[in-house]
Amino acid sequence: MYESFEEAVEKTVNKGRVHTPNVEHKEIHEKNYETYRALYEQLKSLMKKTGGKKHESSSSLCK
Repeated sequence: MYESFEEAVEKTVNKGRVHTPNVEHKEIHEKNYETYRALYEQLKSLMKKTGGKKHESSSSLCK
């Protein structure tokens, strides 16, 4: 297959777009990340109850 991990990455990973954060928005990003982490912690146990699986009807909401 591949001789090394590096070779595998080089031949299989396609780096499309590169996103560079706007340093002027650092505080906004940090606050949003804090919110994300808090939500993640609160929802973690609920997701375990459902096995982290989506309901079939939820896929239509993403369209």
